[in-house]
Amino acid sequence: MKSLFVTLLILGAAFLAYDYSAAPPGEKMVFKSLNTVAPTPAPEAAAPAAPESKPKTEVAPVAPAPRVAAAPAASAPPPPTPAPTPAPSTDFVMPKFESLDVLSKNWTFIPKSAFPRQVKLTKNTQFKMSAGAATMNAGAEVTVLGFENGGLILAPNEASAARASAPIDDTNLKAVLDAGYDQWKIARIAIAKRTHQAKLARADAPAVTDPSAVDAGGKPVRGSDGSFPVLVSSLKNGEVTEIKLANIHHWDDPAPAMLEGKPAWSIKVQADVDTVFGLQPAEAQALVRDGRVKGWFYTGSGEPVP
Repeated sequence: MKSLFVTLLILGAAFLAYDYSAAPPGEKMVFKSLNTVAPTPAPEAAAPAAPESKPKTEVAPVAPAPRVAAAPAASAPPPPTPAPTPAPSTDFVMPKFESLDVLSKNWTFIPKSAFPRQVKLTKNTQFKMSAGAATMNAGAEVTVLGFENGGLILAPNEASAARASAPIDDTNLKAVLDAGYDQWKIARIAIAKRTHQAKLARADAPAVTDPSAVDAGGKPVRGSDGSFPVLVSSLKNGEVTEIKLANIHHWDDPAPAMLEGKPAWSIKVQADVDTVFGLQPAEAQALVRDGRVKGWFYTGSGEPVP
């Protein structure tokens, strides 16, 4: 009985000791006053650490950069000097010559002025006469009187009444005209050269103008014979050789024109000019300014008259 009491006493003491010191707050059974949890003091804010002082690095003073004078603004380059206007060329310009194929429209047109002309037959050809007919052999010389409907009108000679019609290629007419054209071109080139030299010589001579050849406004005045003295003077001075004064058969009235950007007067003339086919009708115009003829030009092609 006594041992049981001692045991209970020991257990009681142990429980009290546990309840007092080991039981967590809120679970104490005997020492209930200890169940209230004491507030835990807030930790004090840590004071900011003082910044770590770094050793100062001494910087050597920098000398100021020397002042550089600003370069003056580049002035605009002067405008290029315009090239001087070249003086008109004094070189001789070779005349232009079309081929006979072009002039004859591929041998479909031969003017009457090309005939009569002597040719040779390349084929036997029959000639008709009032008393019958006769055949002339290839190689015989005959006369071409004209060109009609694409064929040649032939006669044994210019005075004969016999006639024959033959294609161009039944004769040597093309070769005859080619040879004559070559000789004509040589002559025209020689004339053009002489005319060119004469123009150069006149260019250095002082201008002589007939006051009566133009009116107060510079308009050419027509003479009593219907011609214009200023044009007649130009032709007589040999300024052109392809148009002869005697071959002009009509003078138009003066018409206002422009020449090298300046007012001028144009006078057209109808004349017969020398060609490979003989004299042919043509129209040309003379340009007049300051009382002088400045140039002659064919109205169709605009080419200068040689």
